[in-house]
Amino acid sequence: MKIINAFWEKENLGVDVIEIVCSSNDCGDKLETELNRISVPYSVLKIPTDNYNLLCTGQKCGYSVIEVAFKLAGDVRNTKLPSMYNRFVPHLRVETAVKEIREKVLDEIAEGAIFSTDRIALDPIFSKKLAGKRYYNWCCDAINKGASLEVAFYKDTPVAFNINSQPDTKQICYGLLGGVFGEAMDRGLGFLVLYTELESCRRLGGKTVISTVSSNNLPILRLHIQYGFHIKEMNYVLIKHQ
Repeated sequence: MKIINAFWEKENLGVDVIEIVCSSNDCGDKLETELNRISVPYSVLKIPTDNYNLLCTGQKCGYSVIEVAFKLAGDVRNTKLPSMYNRFVPHLRVETAVKEIREKVLDEIAEGAIFSTDRIALDPIFSKKLAGKRYYNWCCDAINKGASLEVAFYKDTPVAFNINSQPDTKQICYGLLGGVFGEAMDRGLGFLVLYTELESCRRLGGKTVISTVSSNNLPILRLHIQYGFHIKEMNYVLIKHQ
C-alpha cells in the first residue's frame, strides 16, 4: 500500500489531496486504519479489482466508486487500424506538432471541453473547467520533460492529437493523453486518437504502448480492443470529499 501526498494537485484543484494505492495482497484492517487517519479535503483510493474486501473497506470508510481504470497494452507490431477505417488511410498523416498547433492543443485542453468523462469533470464538487486546467498543467509538464505531442491530419486538417512519453529501457511508450479537436468531434474521426498514439510510438522507436482508460469512456475502451490492445490491469477508483 502506498500513501502519496499528491502535492501537485493543490495547484490543479485548489485543495490538498492524498492518493492511496493498494495492492492485491493488502488487508482490509490496515487499509481502514490508514483511511481513518486521512483528513485532507479530497482523497483518491485505488484498489485492484481482484480484492473485493478492500473495496468493501473503502466504501465502509465513506469512499465512493467513480470509475474503473483499465490499463491496456498494445504491441505496435500487432496492433493495427480496424479495417472499417482503411478508407481514411490515403488522407491521413501524423506529424510532431509545430508551435502553432501545440498551442491549439493546449488551449483546447485548458478550456475543459474535450474530456467530459474524466473523474474530475464528472465530480459535482469540481467541474469540466477544472478538469481542463488539471490536464493542461499535466500536459505542459510532460512536454517540458520530453513527452512527444503528435497530431493527426485528415485531408490536411488537424483533427486529433496524442501525447506519448519517450520509450523507456524496455521500449515502452506511455500514452499520456489523447483527444479529438472540438470541430472534428462529430465527424466520426475518434479512431484517430489511437492511430496517432501508435504512430507516435513507432516514430519514437518504441515497441509497446501502455494506455489507461476509464470505464466512464466506453467508446474509447471498445476502440482499444478493436485495435488489438489487451487488458493488463484493472483498478477501482474511489473518491472522498470531507
